[in-house]
Amino acid sequence: MGKTEENCKLTGEIILISQTGSHHSVDKVLFHQASAYYQALINSNMKDAHFKELTLECLSECGLVEVKEYLSNFQIDKKEFKGQTTLTFSKIINEKSLIEVEEGLKGAHYLQINGMVAQYLQLLLKHLKDTTWLHILDLSNRYSLDEVAEKTLDFVCENFKSLTDHPDMLLLSQNEVSYFVESDLINAHSEIDIFNFVIKWISYDDSRKYCAEELLAKIRYSLMTVNERCESSDVLDKMNICFQHVEHNARLRNTVGVALALGGFTQKEFSTNRFQLLPLDNLLKACECNRNLDESEQTSPESNNDKSGCMRTRCSNNGSVVFRSNKKQKLPNTLCEHGACVIDNCLYVAGGQEHYCTDGRYTTNKVYVFNPVHSIWSQCSKMHVPRSLFYLGELAGHMYAVSGYTAPNTDTPTVEKYIPTEDRWCMLAPLPVRVHELAGCVRAGKLYVSGGFRGPDSGHVDLVWSYDPARDEWCSMTPLLTARSYHAMTSVGSKLVVVGGVRYLGDDTFKDLMDGEIFDFETSQWTTMLRLKMPACCSPYLLIDNCLYLFGGHSFEDSVDHNYIQKINLSKYTKETTVNACSSITDIDTCKSAEFNNYMYHLLDDDTKRRRTTCVDDDGDDVDCKTYKYEAQRIFYFSICIMNLTKRFVGQFR
Repeated sequence: MGKTEENCKLTGEIILISQTGSHHSVDKVLFHQASAYYQALINSNMKDAHFKELTLECLSECGLVEVKEYLSNFQIDKKEFKGQTTLTFSKIINEKSLIEVEEGLKGAHYLQINGMVAQYLQLLLKHLKDTTWLHILDLSNRYSLDEVAEKTLDFVCENFKSLTDHPDMLLLSQNEVSYFVESDLINAHSEIDIFNFVIKWISYDDSRKYCAEELLAKIRYSLMTVNERCESSDVLDKMNICFQHVEHNARLRNTVGVALALGGFTQKEFSTNRFQLLPLDNLLKACECNRNLDESEQTSPESNNDKSGCMRTRCSNNGSVVFRSNKKQKLPNTLCEHGACVIDNCLYVAGGQEHYCTDGRYTTNKVYVFNPVHSIWSQCSKMHVPRSLFYLGELAGHMYAVSGYTAPNTDTPTVEKYIPTEDRWCMLAPLPVRVHELAGCVRAGKLYVSGGFRGPDSGHVDLVWSYDPARDEWCSMTPLLTARSYHAMTSVGSKLVVVGGVRYLGDDTFKDLMDGEIFDFETSQWTTMLRLKMPACCSPYLLIDNCLYLFGGHSFEDSVDHNYIQKINLSKYTKETTVNACSSITDIDTCKSAEFNNYMYHLLDDDTKRRRTTCVDDDGDDVDCKTYKYEAQRIFYFSICIMNLTKRFVGQFR
């Protein structure tokens, strides 16, 4: 096989011989450092370890050329650590053909050169496209490249609409087909298309019928229309496949997280049935891209209107915060001063005024729900009490409506709970005080409400209450430092936070409150925090990764609305850090009342995920409140909620 060395020191070169007999010399030290195969051979003291030549009958000439090139890109680090010489990779591998990558992977895998395997995996994924995915999938299975296999299957999911009729799809294994059927990322026109693909795959080979029931059970039949479900049943009957699918509320596929903005005023409309949406990826990217507006650069809201009535977005680089609209998508009724809440990824809109009036004479008890599966609105059971300017929040899958304004010129202390599975409301213990314009949130299985307005004669309140659903009981807590209404309230970790709002000074005079307060459960005390840059009265808000986003707002002092997003990093005050992302799509809930804190990372793209690993200010500074402009058809909203919508549905908004 070769001439024997008289002593086995790792000096000089070793000649690697391919299956066709071609010779390739490489530095012995480099080869020993890189190849676990050669290390084991040397350590074994077998006869082969003493040869100057090493025949590798499993490797082609091309494979050894790739190995030699890879080793040539290493340099020996002559600084020794604990007697061992280390290697430093000194050159980035150039682009290679798929054949070169395949042969290089084969050589790296056989010789156990782990660094080379990692490098060539990245090169392999660069070749992933609609004509190569099956070959790359075969390679990943052959060499147990799980990461490559998963990314290849995700590629097929993303391109399912264009690949579903390709013959290669019928060559997939049962596990690979199962991966598609279970994936939330599969980009199909509808669930019936996924069903038809599974049927086609089963029919391709009679031996596959044994796994038909297992695969068909993973189809999300509740995402089909009534006609599609009938069609699928007929297909199964014709194929003599005995399978009874079970109806259940399935997760949507191929979704994105969005903020839905509902209601709001314009110069021509005091109530509206339109809604707009903002993809959360766009929000986070734009806030990171846009530079913070200095107070000296801020202009009045009136000066930013264009001829169409839209607000222009001031941004730097390529970032902008833009709400999308679709004239065909509307609420069932015009509403303002309503409540909104998300339960099991269904949007509930309750109460409010159907037509704006200062005395609340058009206050309603109607409740509507938007089901994103079929993109339809339907009416639920009505609340027992008509109400507007109330708190609506979710706790343990139930929806709670607390206090509020009821016609005419009357506040109600009533509280009621909605049970979605039964479509019914039940009355609970009333709030000990009658208020409207109060705020609330959920923490540790309890409801919390604060502040509110009782009219010009009684003014604002500083009261804070907690509700225990197990006891159906309200308990008073330490009052706020400043009485307020139309404010934001949220919870982060072991703290409660209130921000902004307004206070009545008498004689029809109001003061915009530009501060916030934080409550510590250990001391039962409220402490003043931060300074807002813009008024935050009637501002809907989202809580994402311990950061509070306040959208727009009204100034009672100046009687104007503004279109600024104010971002507040609450982790600075609460000492909370971002925790792991939620594990399932059903974990998303409305952030209007802070039931949801850590937004699902898997709905964000990779770049956004990397930038959201911790909740720190964009510029790494100590700014309490950072401001950004947004663009929308209306600049004042009554509610903003987070939910998951299909990319197809979101694509209808422009």
